[in-house]
Amino acid sequence: MTAHGWLRIGVAVVAAGLLAGLAASALIWLLDLVQFAAYGVDADSLMLDVEQASAVRRVLAPTIGGLLAGLGWWALARRGDLLSVDDLQAAMPAKTPLLRPLADGVLQTAVVGAGASIGREGAPRLVAAALAARLATRLELDASAARIIVAGAAGAGLAAVYNVPLAGAIFGVALTRQWRSSRTWASCLAMSFMAILVVWSISGNEPSYLLPPASFDLVTAGWAVLAIPLCALTGIGFHLLSAHATSFALRSRLRGAPLWPAWTIAVAGALTGAASMWLPVLPGNGKDILQAAFDASAPMELFVVLLVAKPAATAMYLAAGARGGLLTPALSTGAALGVAAAWGLSLLGIVADPVPFAIIAAGGVLAVTQRAPLFAAVMAWELIRAPIWILPLLLVAAFGSCAVTSGTMKE
Repeated sequence: MTAHGWLRIGVAVVAAGLLAGLAASALIWLLDLVQFAAYGVDADSLMLDVEQASAVRRVLAPTIGGLLAGLGWWALARRGDLLSVDDLQAAMPAKTPLLRPLADGVLQTAVVGAGASIGREGAPRLVAAALAARLATRLELDASAARIIVAGAAGAGLAAVYNVPLAGAIFGVALTRQWRSSRTWASCLAMSFMAILVVWSISGNEPSYLLPPASFDLVTAGWAVLAIPLCALTGIGFHLLSAHATSFALRSRLRGAPLWPAWTIAVAGALTGAASMWLPVLPGNGKDILQAAFDASAPMELFVVLLVAKPAATAMYLAAGARGGLLTPALSTGAALGVAAAWGLSLLGIVADPVPFAIIAAGGVLAVTQRAPLFAAVMAWELIRAPIWILPLLLVAAFGSCAVTSGTMKE
């Protein structure tokens, strides 16, 4: 490659990383704005917003938010197919649409802010990838380089919104499938860290979760092994439920139901709002479930309910036609499994710390749902800012759970 070619790639890496950080910052701001508009409360978390809102507002916020987001997706679908990061990457180096992915990302963020039980990381990944795709086209990069830039930008968007630079880089490399390419690793790492620096300069570097002190013990070490079959079963259940819900949504779209998915997402919102009367931790992407698992702010028996309720609520939104991510819903489902397991052991007279149990199970379930054990272990460790000693246990649970399910999960 000529010096000019390397220069263009370098410019693309820097610019894509900065754009990913700016996009993530804008979407974080939008999420907070929609959340405040929906519930009329500016508390520290969505769960507190829900708890302090009136009963009527608890139901109306996700209902109206779902209706408006659904109308937006309906309007976008009338103008062409809604694109994914994979679509953008595969299209390189051809010019790809920009406004539709940007609008899609805004709708994904807004529906989560209104209380939808779905992940918010799909939006920054998509928006960052769309911006990077247009950038790669402008710089006239070849197909191989352009695909690395798009994949790395998607990972950088994830990294920036969740403050997980290593996991974001791993995600980008996984999209390219170029695990042995030093150029790919360097590009993805650079984009992730630049995106993170942009967000830090705007929003600061505050941890997403507050963890109490936790120390290593043999019970926790044993849980990393015992969790493997439990995480495998839970992850398979989550994956199958989500896959069937997504297939149902696709069939519904192809049937051309009037104003689909506006009214279906509104119904999902109404049901979620009604459920929040008893489960205020249920709305949103699952962040509040994770925090509740870490600070003992909820009865341990509640996590048995959430182990079923969270994936069910997420599948309901997917079946209704909502678009978004699945990372935090899967992590929160795994955390609920871990706390429930710690509670079960306590009933048998075995002292188990629910915090590391929740972290390890969160990584194990995410590994199965994403079929990406390295990404899942690093994602859980970075996101939660867990102590370093828990990373090897996360790797055991993640790789073990994926190994157990390798013959049952379809690509």
